[in-house]
Amino acid sequence: MAPPGVDAVEQVPRPGSDRFVTGVLEVALRHGLSAVLPWTDRDALAVARGRAVLDGAGVAVVCPPTPLVELACDKWATRQALDRLGVPVSEARLVHDSRELVDAARDLGYPSRRLMLKARRLAGGRGVWRISDRADLTDGGPLPSLPLEAVAAAVDRSPQPAARDGFVVEHEVVGADTSVDVLAHDGTALCMVARTRQMTLGGLSVAGQVMPPSDGIRAVSQAVVGELGWSSLANLQLVEPQVGPPVVYEVNPRAAGSVGLAVHAGADLLTAAIHLAQHGSVPDDLPASVATVVQFRRYWHDHVWAPPLAAPASFPAIGATR
Repeated sequence: MAPPGVDAVEQVPRPGSDRFVTGVLEVALRHGLSAVLPWTDRDALAVARGRAVLDGAGVAVVCPPTPLVELACDKWATRQALDRLGVPVSEARLVHDSRELVDAARDLGYPSRRLMLKARRLAGGRGVWRISDRADLTDGGPLPSLPLEAVAAAVDRSPQPAARDGFVVEHEVVGADTSVDVLAHDGTALCMVARTRQMTLGGLSVAGQVMPPSDGIRAVSQAVVGELGWSSLANLQLVEPQVGPPVVYEVNPRAAGSVGLAVHAGADLLTAAIHLAQHGSVPDDLPASVATVVQFRRYWHDHVWAPPLAAPASFPAIGATR
């Protein structure tokens, strides 16, 4: 049974399979689709690497070039690249086991400084821990907080692929957590929409507001796009502290799950991204940003995004592709 706003659900091989791209192509041709939009980092990586197959069949790929996707799917490589380019990032270390984590944490100022730990590759917001000398599995927010010893033990019990790739441990930056949806072409930002997280669940935003980016967020986001030469969609995640410039902590090479919310504020990023992939240009009415602030809340019982004062059942799913 298809979710609201989706015409059909099809099963294809996993993104790591050699048959993933051909499976996606078969579905696209069967339904007469003209474009493919990956929705996770893993999908984006597989689709980008198989772009020639899809392009050759006349199916546009709404995805950045392969080198950019590969860079963004490696959180450590992304951080190093942004640091070299002068984009603000927090201080961090790459670790592979508990001993390296303990040494890195002490070097980064623990326990005086709270830290964050995340898998280096393709975590999709999962497996992120806050390291603090005060244990709290809620900590007033979506991230569990545990002392260094407990997180170190968990690292040693991680699956072998994650341990081999490593984990990024970094300073926690305190400030307003902001997600920025960007559509760019050859290093030029064509449209940029900010989204704040007022409530999260399991790493997913369930309430907040869509709004124009602040001057600081806009400047740093433009620096990321320009320095990396970005094309197509990106979802940038930043923290805006009370003092100093916003700090980038993640670059996602795809649309965010809630990118469709920008429509309510006046910017149809998904339609523009598909148009760009198919025609090399965006619609003339695409604004550089949005001019209004829109509050939103996600209703989990039917997976519907809606303004908070409306009856949730009366709204179709936003951002579903047809």
